[in-house]
Amino acid sequence: MTQHIKFFSIFIILGFFSCFFHFQKISATNSIKNQFLIYKINQKNFRDIKEKIIQKLALVENKEEKYILYLSLLEHLFQNSLYQETLDMYEFIVNNYVDITNLDKKTIFFVAVSLTLTGKYFDAKKEFEKIEKEESNFLDEILMWKNYNLSLQDNIKTNISYFLKLQNEILQDYPEKIYKMLQESFLKQLFNTGQFQKILSMNKLDDIASDFYTSIAEYKLGKDLEILKKKLSKLSLQDSLQWSTKAKMKLIEINLENNQISLQDAIDLLNNLNYQLLDTNMRFYLLDMLAIYYRKNDELAKSLSIYQYLNNNFEHLSHEISLYKNSSEDAIKILSKQDMSNWNKLSFFNRFSEMLPLGDIGNVIISEITDSLINLNLLDDAIELLEHQIKFKLKGRFKFLNELKLSKIYSKQKRFKDAINLLNNIEIPSQEFKNHQKILLLKARNFFSLQNYDRAISILEGIDSNKAIKLKKDIYFFDKKYESFINLMENHKSKNPDIDAQDQIKLAIAYFNLEKQDKLDALYQDIINNSTLKTKFLELFSTYLSIQNSETKDTVKLQNLLNQISQEIKIELK
Repeated sequence: MTQHIKFFSIFIILGFFSCFFHFQKISATNSIKNQFLIYKINQKNFRDIKEKIIQKLALVENKEEKYILYLSLLEHLFQNSLYQETLDMYEFIVNNYVDITNLDKKTIFFVAVSLTLTGKYFDAKKEFEKIEKEESNFLDEILMWKNYNLSLQDNIKTNISYFLKLQNEILQDYPEKIYKMLQESFLKQLFNTGQFQKILSMNKLDDIASDFYTSIAEYKLGKDLEILKKKLSKLSLQDSLQWSTKAKMKLIEINLENNQISLQDAIDLLNNLNYQLLDTNMRFYLLDMLAIYYRKNDELAKSLSIYQYLNNNFEHLSHEISLYKNSSEDAIKILSKQDMSNWNKLSFFNRFSEMLPLGDIGNVIISEITDSLINLNLLDDAIELLEHQIKFKLKGRFKFLNELKLSKIYSKQKRFKDAINLLNNIEIPSQEFKNHQKILLLKARNFFSLQNYDRAISILEGIDSNKAIKLKKDIYFFDKKYESFINLMENHKSKNPDIDAQDQIKLAIAYFNLEKQDKLDALYQDIINNSTLKTKFLELFSTYLSIQNSETKDTVKLQNLLNQISQEIKIELK
């Protein structure tokens, strides 16, 4: 029994080596026959070879031999256009044969192309970079594919010379599907860079892409417009929705350029094309074209709406958005309209805020948006926007001015401590040092609102501006420091005889509380020349005293009452 098993094992090994040498012969034949790394294959041969490799893998135990077989399987998966399976096989090899993995240039090329054709352009670029500097018989082919990959992942002018150099040989050796794909890409590059003569001289397969670009190139080089329109009309009837739409778009463009339709007609025709059924790329280009026409028609909001949609939904093509460089300019133009209401300005900002430019211009716009929020009494929203700007975006003068604005909003919302903390930490740019007193006044006003009168007065020490004096008067009055209030008032009155009615009333109250009857009578004589007004004044004055002596100590309520008294006096004087 043992002898039978031994004999059978030897038979299997001999069979394996027979198959293995047969496989090596096939591979050697391929390497001599093909002048390119990519070549046409016979589907039946592929299946036979694949089965033989799998059979050998089941029998062989030597790790290095298995590794070689897996590399062969990877190549045959690749040549059969099974690109994701090629990448899966590559990952399997790297993970399981890490100790002996030493990939040759050919295998790395297969991986790089597979990454390109499955949309992993950046990863493909890194693989191409591993092999592009090494001399080999396939260097031109490698560089051609590297440039093809670059054309898909970035908006740059790639080197098309390698394709033009190899096109005749590739046309014969490459699978037709791959050649058409490369041809279309490089035709597009030649078209976009205005190399129309090279389009005509290319060795092209007869397909829709070739007809499309060749027809336009002929027109650009002098052929009659009507010939182009007939060819485009014919192409627009093709079964391929993508190419028929492309032909219709080009017809619209050509007719508009030659004044055969109006801009509004072009917009209407584009809107009538069913872009929902198009593939991703064609949908992108149709909408991009529509956005351009809306902008030319001064319909900036519609143009920006499309741009925003493209930017959010076509990330891999965002570098090709025609309006990218115009979006900030258009957003500013819309927001700068003088007749734009606060609500409309705010609505536009909420939709298109990411399109505003960075830097001073964007900061000015956002400052205006904040003003709109304040005007609409949307103070919480204004605070949120300002806090974000101050923390993450603003510097220097813009930061300083917006911190002042934010402190005022805090005060409006009775967040006096937040306002004080902000003002304490504010950095004053050298060109804004003139506003130092403004900061002190704001801080003093917030301490006054917190009824921290001593702190408010200490901040105002040495400041003699009219605003500072007015605030000091309010502080002394509501702190019931009537003597200080009277001294300040009388000193101010000597310099400015015209005192407003409200200050006169406060002065009268101070005289009354300090029992300065003679000064109170003199004040009455100054402002009251008839008994009716005097009676009215005394009635209002009594109302003030009753509220002041009650439990209500809210300075704002008392200030409102004084405003009312002042208004009543002004009415009587008239």
